[in-house]
Amino acid sequence: MRSNRRKDYTRAFPRSDEPRKVNNPSIKKVKAKIKIRIGTWNIGSLTGRSKELAEILKRRNIDICCIQELKWKGAKARKIGEGYTVLYNGFNAKNGIGIVLNENMCDKIIEVKRISDRLMYVKMVIENKIYNIMSAYAPQTGCDSQTKLLFFESLEETMQAISLNEAIILCGDLNGHIGRTNGTNSPCHGGFGYGQINEQGEWILDVASAHDLKIINSCFQKKDEHLISYSSGGSCTQIDYIMCKTSNARQFLDCKIIPGESLTSQHRLLLATFEVDSSNLRNVNYHSKKTKWNNIYKDEGNAFIQQVNRNCESLVNAAQFILDDGWKEFHNKVNRLAREYLGTTKGKSYGKKETWWWSGDVQEVLKQKKIAFKQWKKGPTYENHAIYKQTCKIAKRTVAIARNNAYQKFYENLETPEGQNQIYKIATVKYGTDR
Repeated sequence: MRSNRRKDYTRAFPRSDEPRKVNNPSIKKVKAKIKIRIGTWNIGSLTGRSKELAEILKRRNIDICCIQELKWKGAKARKIGEGYTVLYNGFNAKNGIGIVLNENMCDKIIEVKRISDRLMYVKMVIENKIYNIMSAYAPQTGCDSQTKLLFFESLEETMQAISLNEAIILCGDLNGHIGRTNGTNSPCHGGFGYGQINEQGEWILDVASAHDLKIINSCFQKKDEHLISYSSGGSCTQIDYIMCKTSNARQFLDCKIIPGESLTSQHRLLLATFEVDSSNLRNVNYHSKKTKWNNIYKDEGNAFIQQVNRNCESLVNAAQFILDDGWKEFHNKVNRLAREYLGTTKGKSYGKKETWWWSGDVQEVLKQKKIAFKQWKKGPTYENHAIYKQTCKIAKRTVAIARNNAYQKFYENLETPEGQNQIYKIATVKYGTDR
């Protein structure tokens, strides 16, 4: 009898342990993003400063840092602590160039090219794409024009030798001023620079335009203290730059000067963050945008109602009015006007948020944050943006304190019967009632 039993009815696991089949069209597979922080810094000399430099890079979560004026001899690689390795090239104790990489980036190196004591680059494979990270140190003001010209010719020859299919990120102290605004109408200038353009700045723009490069730190509007990369004796200039191909410029999320580090007294760290598409996929819960019909009772609703009445009168008074087509047209117009006047939701959700530990202080600061955000969107001025950023910092701090206090109190009450009941309540909120 048992041998004739149909195998279709056999089960390998209990029903409660069966993997649930989720057929939710709003859940989509998207590529995960990897953020990489890259910087450039003229450190004056690395002798006696390598440990301090490594601590700064780790504290700032910097993956790659191009450094200039090391004043080290040789073409070697040396570990400087905190998991960082410096690849450098120098002929004497005067100039010197280098690139500092963390452990993760060191594993991605496929080639190191040392051109001179002012130019080198590292070829890396990051998520199936080749990146050429180039560190450059242009001759300073005291050098003659022939030396400067030879450097820029060498820079152009190096970039010409790189395949067009490979990405280029050029970082370094180029000792030139590109100007506050794009007065030369150069496509490589983002329009947010500092100071007045000079002759060497024009050379920088010419090289960038010839190789289709974008100057990243001129693409973000910043305060002057986040643009000035060199300060000495009351003289403030912008001479450090990060460039990439124009096709890759949208990968960069931010780029600014970090004025607070004390490793050097004159030069400052220039730091940028860019995104790379990962080969791994992650689930993102997308929802369609919904019309904010609750705004119909606000000031926006009056304008919406007036527009609806006008469209309704025009349809009724029309000479040819087909019932089905007329109602369909009216329906589409009302939806379009509602989205225009009442607004829509963002249409994107990242899952359920834990709010069981929210206190009155948290709700108040989040309310102030939303108000500041709306004011900034209505009037996109620098003052409104500064107020919004300040409220974000206050909200982040308040949320962290409230969550820490709530979890500490929760852990203290785990041994009591009330605490055990609280566990099931939190699980229900986080995972739902079907688990």
